[in-house]
Amino acid sequence: MGSSVVIRRVFLGLLFAVSAAFFAPLSMAQDCSQAPAPRLLIGEQGRVTPGPPNILRAVPGTSGTYITDVPGGAFFTVLEGPVCSSGYYWWRIRYAEFEGWTVEGDAGIYWIEPTRLIPTETPLPTVTPTHTPTSTATPTVTPTPTTTLTPSITPTPSVTPTLRPWDATAQAMGFDLNATSNGAWHSPIVRVFEGVEMVLVPAGCYNTGLTNFQVDEVMRVCQTVDFADDPAACQREWFVTETTSPICFSTPFWIDRYEVTHLEYSTLRGELTETRPFDFVRWGDDYPRGWVDPENATAHCAARGARLPTEVEWEYAARGPNSYLYPWGDQFDPTALHLGTVEYFYNTDGSRIPKPVAVDQASSDVSWVGAAYMGSNLGEVVRVSFPIDERTHSWRGGDATSYAMDMRLNRDPNHWSGTYNSTFIGFRCARNFSVADLETE
Repeated sequence: MGSSVVIRRVFLGLLFAVSAAFFAPLSMAQDCSQAPAPRLLIGEQGRVTPGPPNILRAVPGTSGTYITDVPGGAFFTVLEGPVCSSGYYWWRIRYAEFEGWTVEGDAGIYWIEPTRLIPTETPLPTVTPTHTPTSTATPTVTPTPTTTLTPSITPTPSVTPTLRPWDATAQAMGFDLNATSNGAWHSPIVRVFEGVEMVLVPAGCYNTGLTNFQVDEVMRVCQTVDFADDPAACQREWFVTETTSPICFSTPFWIDRYEVTHLEYSTLRGELTETRPFDFVRWGDDYPRGWVDPENATAHCAARGARLPTEVEWEYAARGPNSYLYPWGDQFDPTALHLGTVEYFYNTDGSRIPKPVAVDQASSDVSWVGAAYMGSNLGEVVRVSFPIDERTHSWRGGDATSYAMDMRLNRDPNHWSGTYNSTFIGFRCARNFSVADLETE
């Protein structure tokens, strides 16, 4: 199935169900005309189709509370359904010790399937052994092809390139540096470089842009948080243009665990050619350093043997293989984001702006690799992956003045040249990976 469609099913959920007739009134109240026809039966077993996981929710619908991920290929028992909600058919299922609702599919693509439909694929491997002897017999008859068989063994080295130079060494050290889902990366790998903690981002893929489900969630946040007094002001067109496309990383990389602080910045090439409209006041040594333009951010990272991350590196480190909306998942959590609450920063010109928090202050705004505050606090300077004219840099993430809907990790603000800076834009550094980095804690 197409990668953009595959990823879309990550953010919905799995479930089994009650007879369609019993829930006909519920289905009629919603429009599920674009959803694939239900195929499951109550009481039977089903499976998440191999690939990304499905999400399990407390109630049928995209606003249902998240319970857990059900991995691709996992089996479950159907308890109830189908129920039409949010444009999808939902089933209540039991997976391991969890029970909840999950979605069956979208736009003709099934994300869960009855086990009775799987056996048609299972016999295929059994046929393969029967064919193998037949192939072997054919070369044996012809002596000349014996020479041809030697080159045909040469393709074996083609397996070696897929094993990257660091794979075997890393695995021998007990590290699997590849990720297929956010949940599979259980605990952060943290190392200190030049006195700064960095976390490892494993090799893997994610999807840019937003799925239909995520657009629904951002619209809900816009209408209930940002424009609660005027929900009609929110336009779906603001988000649906952010199309999905797959981005893959064949090699791991490191990224700062925290945003660069005032102390770190002033210690390593911190004051170069900055210009400010007022006398900049430090929030504190352990607060993120704002008002840094790309030139100075680049110089600071270089002094640490690092560099600025690209847009896609930053987004992958924040969203992960599940391509989440926020570092913690797909549902907005106002407690995770410090939107400039009661504390304010006063400029020397008398103006007042919301104050960020210390970079290591406890929060659920932590990404799957252990990077803190990628969704809030300060926006962060990044290098443009695909330069537009002279605009070589951009910034990602939300800040203390952002709308809640703008905390989404895929948001792509306007690009700029190397001279722009702002009180609400800081940065973090990235570093190329070496297997030797794993040898010391």
